[in-house]
Amino acid sequence: MITIVSEPADDHAAAVLRVLEQRGHSACLLDTSSFPTKSPIVIGVHELSSEEDEARFGPHSLRDAGVVWWRRPQPIALHDEVGDSAAREFSFGECLAGLSGLWGTLDVAWMNDPSRDEEANRKPYQLRAARRVGLTIPRTLITSDPAAAERFVREQGVSNVIYKAFTATERAWRETRRMREGELDLLRSVRFAPVIFQSLVEAELDVRVTVVGEKIFATAVRIARGDYRYDYRVGLHDAVVEAHSLPPPVVEKIRRLMDRLGLVYGALDFRRTARGDYVFLEVNPSGQWLFMEDRSAQPITEAVVDWLVAHDAAG
Repeated sequence: MITIVSEPADDHAAAVLRVLEQRGHSACLLDTSSFPTKSPIVIGVHELSSEEDEARFGPHSLRDAGVVWWRRPQPIALHDEVGDSAAREFSFGECLAGLSGLWGTLDVAWMNDPSRDEEANRKPYQLRAARRVGLTIPRTLITSDPAAAERFVREQGVSNVIYKAFTATERAWRETRRMREGELDLLRSVRFAPVIFQSLVEAELDVRVTVVGEKIFATAVRIARGDYRYDYRVGLHDAVVEAHSLPPPVVEKIRRLMDRLGLVYGALDFRRTARGDYVFLEVNPSGQWLFMEDRSAQPITEAVVDWLVAHDAAG
C-alpha cells in the first residue's frame, strides 16, 4: 500500500493521488494534525511468533505498507482538555515519541526517511554538504549576533548582501531581499531570531532542479528585466520558464549531494552566473514542483508516482 503523510489541502499530494487512482493503485493520506484528537495510534510489538505486530494510524493499518511518501507532516494538535501548561508540555512530548515510534516500526521504502529529511532541512548542514561534494556556494553567515551581522555586511558591501529566513509559510512569507543602506539599523533585530545572510550572486538564470530518485528535472527561470531579481518567486508571473539542460559535472555533484543527505526527493535552487557557473543556494526536501511542471511541461508528477508504485511493488 502507498501511504502519503501530508494534509488534505496539499495540492501536490492531491495531484499524485489523482494519478495513482487513474492507474488503479490504492493509496491513503495520513494527516498528522489529526493525532491524537481524531486519529489514535496503535503500536503492537509482540513476543510470541503467533501474534502479528500492529501499526495503525486512525483507521489505517500500516502493516502492509510498502512505501511511504513523507510529504508534509503537520504539527500534532493536543486535546483541549489538556489545559495545564506542564501537562500540555508532557503530553506533547509523549505524543511526539509515540508517533516517531510508529514510523520506526515500518519496514518500508521512504521518500524521504523522516530523520534524514529533518537533518537535510537544516541550512548550515546542507550548505556544508554541498561544498563537500564540490558545488559552489555563496559566502554565508547565519547569526543572531547584531555585531557579527554588521561586520559581515560591511565586509561584503551593503548592496552585495542578501538576507532571508529559514522558512516561508503562508502566514509568515518572506522573500529573499537585498540589503540597503537604510536597513543597517535593522540588524539589531537579529537578536530576536537568527537570519541567513549571503553574498549576492549576480546571475542570468535561476535554475530549479527537482530530483525524484534517479530522475533529475531542471527548469530555468529568466526574470523579466527590471523585475525583482533576488527571488524568482516574486516575478514568476512574467518570467520565461523552460526546461533546462545541466552540465554533466553539475548533475554528478547533485547526485552526490542527494546521496550524502540521504534524500530520494529534493527541490534544489541554483543561480547560473554569466560565466556559466552554477551556484547552489539550498535544497528543500519537500519543495513544490507543480508551478514548474505547469510552465515547463516536464512530467515530475508522473516521476513521483512511478517511484512510489515501483517501490510499493518491491516492498
